[in-house]
Amino acid sequence: MKQLENITQKQLNEFIHLFLNDIDDYSDDVRYNMLCEATLNKFKVLITESDNNIHSRLLTESQKDTEQGDVFKDFLFYIDSLA
Repeated sequence: MKQLENITQKQLNEFIHLFLNDIDDYSDDVRYNMLCEATLNKFKVLITESDNNIHSRLLTESQKDTEQGDVFKDFLFYIDSLA
């Protein structure tokens, strides 16, 4: 995840947008889609309100043993596959 440090807030927002579009297009699990949307849209608000620590916050969230933590793990994997 070394390249995560080089991702700007604008790029991170774009990755969220792309991830949610792909989840919507390729996942048949409506509950998971809604969970991803709620989790990452909430995170988008934090991105725009924060001036730093976005990358560490993203990593911290992905370490949580919750459904939202799983969304962040999936999102990090997605970023890693695109970058």
